[in-house]
Amino acid sequence: MLSIKRTIDAVLNFLFPFSETRKKIESLTPEGVLEKCEMAEISDDKNVLSIFSYENKLMREMIHFLKYKGNKNVAKLFAEILYSEMIERMSEMSLFENFTNPVLVPIPLSNKKFKRRGFNQIELILKELKQIDTGNIFEVNTKSLIKIKDTLSQTAVKNRRRRMENIRNCFGVINTEKINKRNIILIDDVLTTGATMREARNALIKAGAKEVFCLTVAH
Repeated sequence: MLSIKRTIDAVLNFLFPFSETRKKIESLTPEGVLEKCEMAEISDDKNVLSIFSYENKLMREMIHFLKYKGNKNVAKLFAEILYSEMIERMSEMSLFENFTNPVLVPIPLSNKKFKRRGFNQIELILKELKQIDTGNIFEVNTKSLIKIKDTLSQTAVKNRRRRMENIRNCFGVINTEKINKRNIILIDDVLTTGATMREARNALIKAGAKEVFCLTVAH
């Protein structure tokens, strides 16, 4: 079965050769990403952490391949980096704030966008992260936080006030017993104004979450 898959991959690669950008991205290691991509500025909000600067060209390319191509290599790279960051941050939070046994929750897509794209890029990261987390430090919940209103992409809405209106009351929580009194790490790919994260965080808090820490790949 493995040899058949390799043969199919070889034929596809011959018929549809990788772009130079994709080749570059596919050859990266987590250490290479950390070396080539600048870190994001530290947020004033202690409950929000973004790792990389979105201004970096390579980081934008990686996020594009993840978000619109569902690239599993990029998902795995981000998962390894996020895992290290979460372990480090949790050691601090557990010491000072009793932030233990967290549940990882992705920012969801609307049903319309999910059907059009066929996947949620953050769920791809969490799937890879679950493979890394052999000690079961984290629990993954992709079902409780849902998007109940289809919205425009935040990047397409330039006015700050309209961005707030665009995203307002767009999230809901089901299966609240899986959220109630739990520590949550809310994960997304890119933080822009932070409106999406705030709205999702508020929905989780209203559903009974104990603490909600927000983590994004880039800002």
